[in-house]
Parts: sequence; C-alpha cells; structure tokens
Amino acid sequence: MNKLTILTILIVGFFLSCEKNSNNDNPTDNLDSLLIIGEANVNLTLLDTTIYPSDRCDSLLYKFDIDSDGINDFQFYIYYCYSPCIYMSNMRIDCLTNNSKILTNDTIQTPEILDLGDTLQSSGNWNPGCFDMLSTSGMSELCDGDGIIHSYGNWHDLINKYIGIKIEKEDDIILGWIKLSINKTYNDFPINLYEIGYKKAAYNRVNGR
Repeated sequence: MNKLTILTILIVGFFLSCEKNSNNDNPTDNLDSLLIIGEANVNLTLLDTTIYPSDRCDSLLYKFDIDSDGINDFQFYIYYCYSPCIYMSNMRIDCLTNNSKILTNDTIQTPEILDLGDTLQSSGNWNPGCFDMLSTSGMSELCDGDGIIHSYGNWHDLINKYIGIKIEKEDDIILGWIKLSINKTYNDFPINLYEIGYKKAAYNRVNGR
C-alpha cells in the first residue's frame, strides 16, 4: 500500500470521527420529553366539579390557569339551547395563548381521546386554536322534526378520558392532562372535570426547540 493511499484513509477516518463527535455533542438534543398519564411525581389539582350553563339558551366559559402563573391557558366553552321545538348544543376547548396547545387527532382537528397510561411526548400533533369536541341538534315531532337528537363529534358518552395539554415557556415546556367525563344525556350537557396533572420538561430539540 503506497503512502498516498494510507494518507487518504487517515484523512477520511479523521473527518468521519469529527462528524460522529459533532452529532453527539449534546445527546439530549435527540431525546423526546415524555409524560405518562396518571404517573406520580406530577403537579396534580383535583377538581371534582361539573360545569354547564345555568340558564336555557346560554353559554359558559370555564378557564384554566394550569401552572398558576396568572395567565389563563385554556378554557372550555359550552352552549346549549332548548325549546318545545329545538335542541342545540356545542362544546369545545380553546387555547388562550399561542404557547398553549392541545394534542389533536392526525386526521381531524379535535382533541385526541386519551386513556390512563397513555404517553404524552413533547413532539407530536400539538396545535393551538379552538377545537370542537361535540355538538348536537334536534327538532321535536311537535315542529315536524324526527324527535331525535343528532350528535356530531367524537367526545360524547365518554367516561374518565383525558385531553393532552402542552404549554411552551421561556426555558421549558409543560406537559399535562385534563381528566373529564361527558354525560351521555344532553338535557343540560354537563362536563365532569376531575383533575389536572402536569410537569415541566425539557424542550424537544429535534423539532427545533
């Protein structure tokens, strides 16, 4: 093997070694932050409350300041109206800042339905905005309707389910959940809220944060 071949091998080996070291300068940059729903060692707020509008043909806003920093991060919006002829209702969850995000389905923009033990990742389909969860409408036979209440959306008749939440802060992020149930009867369209759990986590640098 001549000297030129040996020199070439050494140079190529040197550059490959540099590239490998460069990729491993900060191994945490390639790690995702995780939170398992229901795990211990989180900040947990027990709510055990039912929310719904108190008057017919009225709406209600229920706001959350997840980490008690004086800034509301999310809110539930509930509207319902009924009369001898019609019944209408709507429920959604709103992100109140651009840094507040909801884990949504890949195909439809609605909160993903989560269960105890599911894993939240700092990467994923997190989105800010307002997300419809459920709406209903119906017209009674008295007014030439079919007397059936038609429901739209995938958040109906659900017990002990979870919504994934994320808040992007200056130096870190908050991953967490809201535990709730939706009553299967729509006469007053209540949401039963049970708890909010969250913890702070490192940014997922893979996605540029």
